[in-house]
Parts: sequence; C-alpha cells; structure tokens
Amino acid sequence: MQAAIDAAPCPTTAESPSDDPTGDKRGVALGRGSDPLPVEVGDRLDLWSVDDTTARGHLVVPGAQVLDHDDRAVTVAIHTDLADEVAAVLDKGDLLTALVH
Repeated sequence: MQAAIDAAPCPTTAESPSDDPTGDKRGVALGRGSDPLPVEVGDRLDLWSVDDTTARGHLVVPGAQVLDHDDRAVTVAIHTDLADEVAAVLDKGDLLTALVH
C-alpha cells in the first residue's frame, strides 16, 4: 500500500503514562474500506477485532496514533508487543477502528 511505503518518519511526541516505557512502536497500514472513518494525523484510534460468530468485540490496540492516511489506508503506530496480535487478527479479517475523543 502506498501509505505503508511512503509514510513519513514517526513524529517525536511526548509519551503519556499509558505509553510503552521502552517507546518501541511500529507503523502498521490498515485498509480503509468503502466507508472510511474520517481521521487526521495525530488522531488516536482504538483497534478492535470482532468475532463473527458471537458478534463480540475485543480491544486489540487502545489509542493507536494516526501517522498518515489516504483514501485507501491509514497508518498507525502500535506498540511492538502488540504486533503479533495485530498480525493474527489481520490474517483472519479486518480491525474495526474507533476514534478516541
């Protein structure tokens, strides 16, 4: 995806108490689908997986920061320790995004 290839370096931001103490983050590009959530760089998104059988959600990544976006993808920063779970969810389907206010 273009956003994953041409994403600008992660901006330097002050870490909040909820951030990983090591500061290890990775950029992950997520497809936006046909009805994308309007986002801006710097917004925070909760990323949810949804079980199709039970229709229950599971919060995978709280407060992922938007690094870049276009009409096809949004690139977010996630903590390195969550990368395996994000990859596993994306292998099965999509992540639902919820704008954090």
